[in-house]
Amino acid sequence: SLLDQTSLENLIPYCKENTISLLLGGVFNSGILIDPSPNTFFDYAKLDENWYENTKASLIRMPKDFESADYWLNKAYKLKEACNSHNISLKKAAIQFPYFNNVVSSAILGMNSKEQVEENFQDYNEKITFNFWEYLKKNELIDARSPIK
Repeated sequence: SLLDQTSLENLIPYCKENTISLLLGGVFNSGILIDPSPNTFFDYAKLDENWYENTKASLIRMPKDFESADYWLNKAYKLKEACNSHNISLKKAAIQFPYFNNVVSSAILGMNSKEQVEENFQDYNEKITFNFWEYLKKNELIDARSPIK
């Protein structure tokens, strides 16, 4: 995802080697990539002082020692600032970013209204310029290995 590219370490190479396509179900990372705040979630746990323990207990994944609610919030805030400086919504960038990787075949976006469907469709179709993605990479806001073309 735009926030967390750890899949580039093992998952993406494995998929490429084995001709496996990915269907993504979390491009908004549980909501933090729509509007980051301490009231949002990341990996299905609220980004509060208990995030690390709650994430670990959930068995969704084992958080790394350096991870914390503040770590993920600060990263999301920096991404949002970069989007704002380029007049792009964070949500739009989150929708488009995964498709640069050729193992991604589709993404499931949580929607509950006709308006959200239309907005997400528009956010996908109105392509963001390469300059923005290059800015994210140059400023180390996304992993240097992330494809952006």
